[in-house]
Amino acid sequence: MWPGQDAIGKRFACCEHGPKGRLDPVWHQVVGVVADTHAWGLDQQAHGEFYVPLAQMPPDAWDWIGRTMDIVIRTKGAPIPVSELRDVVAKVAPGVPVYRVATMQQRVASQLQQSHFDTFLLTVFAATALLLAAIGVYGVLSYTVAQRTKEIGIRMALGATQDTVVRDVLGQGLLLTAIGVGLGVAGALAAARLIASILYGVHPTDVTTFFVVSLVLACVALLASYLPARRASRVDPMVALRYE
Repeated sequence: MWPGQDAIGKRFACCEHGPKGRLDPVWHQVVGVVADTHAWGLDQQAHGEFYVPLAQMPPDAWDWIGRTMDIVIRTKGAPIPVSELRDVVAKVAPGVPVYRVATMQQRVASQLQQSHFDTFLLTVFAATALLLAAIGVYGVLSYTVAQRTKEIGIRMALGATQDTVVRDVLGQGLLLTAIGVGLGVAGALAAARLIASILYGVHPTDVTTFFVVSLVLACVALLASYLPARRASRVDPMVALRYE
């Protein structure tokens, strides 16, 4: 509200009105500043909030804030058993119900449950896509090697070494991979704004993420290309020359 200024002592009016309605705002004075809180969820941005003592709340406040209270208990060692907690509250405020008791770890886990499930699904889909890409590269190169069997045999008969044939096939596989990765990166950058809302703690155009993913794809493609390349290098020139 006051960027670059000390908020202590400043006054503001919000939400409440006096007997004259909108022409009679209720003013509040800032007496302290606290750190940002993620009241709407750990994956949500912090919103502007202010805290008002119950004694200063208008008479109708209970109609919209609800008659509930959250209590945080810090313990040493293991959490207090629920039964013991209920007994302590019953001694201080008999008749006050205690419900939704959970440790902080359980609270955080419940907040992140949906995010963990979404991450699991995305991981499964990504692994499936990576497997399909590897199978595709392997299939294309295997077909190419089969089609070029006679050509490979002629080259080897003219003095081409096995290493030369392997490098040739691997180069073709890596070229296909480079084209695919380039198109994929371009598509990911174009869709960055669309996926930004489902990411938490990661920028949609994070350079490290793009580099690591591209490196993983290149390694998988290299492995998928090696088997057809190795098979091509073992072609018998005499058999290849008779291959139709």
